[in-house]
Amino acid sequence: MRHDLLIQFDDQTTVEIAVDAAQLPDALDARRWLDEEFTRRECEPLRPSGKLLTTDKLLVLAQEIGPTGFADEALRQAFARAVLGQLQRPAVTINLQTMKVS
Repeated sequence: MRHDLLIQFDDQTTVEIAVDAAQLPDALDARRWLDEEFTRRECEPLRPSGKLLTTDKLLVLAQEIGPTGFADEALRQAFARAVLGQLQRPAVTINLQTMKVS
């Protein structure tokens, strides 16, 4: 079964990534990858309180990686597997214009 991640940077820039469901990590491994990547890239929480929600982490990471970073196929796939594995949904959209994950 195919799972899809769509990252919308603006009206003209989107990244679409398809992943086979058999390649998805479990939620714990997905969260670990996202946490490590967030720390490695020295990302900052969106909220002044410092509280870091999963959706905030996805938004900040996608923004930090950017369209240029997602040109790297290995990174594209790793990010998509982690997002889809963490959220356990077959289709996810990260919209950086509206700062929403759906």
